[in-house]
Amino acid sequence: MTFTGAPASAPYLSTFTLATTQNSGVTPTFASTNHVICTVSGNVVTMIIGTGTCTVKATWATNDYYLGTSLTQSTTATKLNTNTTITGTATLTPSNHEKVTVYFGVTNGVNAVGGNVTVTASSGETCTGTVLAGKCAVTFAAAGSKTLTATYTGNPNNNASTSASFPLIVN
Repeated sequence: MTFTGAPASAPYLSTFTLATTQNSGVTPTFASTNHVICTVSGNVVTMIIGTGTCTVKATWATNDYYLGTSLTQSTTATKLNTNTTITGTATLTPSNHEKVTVYFGVTNGVNAVGGNVTVTASSGETCTGTVLAGKCAVTFAAAGSKTLTATYTGNPNNNASTSASFPLIVN
């Protein structure tokens, strides 16, 4: 008997297919030993979290000629990489040009990302907003040329990331 298909590591929300060979004529059943990290449907494994170890057990039943047995394989779950961007800015109020709304986004290429983003100006001011809201408001101490960066803090399924520099002139 052989049991193959589980990679050494697999990212959050990815799938992989298990395979076996045997001469007993018995088709094995597959099961996850930790349903919090991965699930199994037929011979397809889905990684449902970005950290931990997924262990899958293949079990062959006893038949007239062979005793039942089982084998396991483990895969380390990994977080998805993210991309954080500042998509634009807008003056928050016409009478206060030092207060600016900064719009940002975070993607992992697979699904919606949750968590917080902190925007930092080269002059030291910061603001924090959720990825879902996609914005935060920063109040600058003085007018002038600024450079903004947005930093996503990551979560159990997604790696942290920082945007490219975004130039801003505060009038």
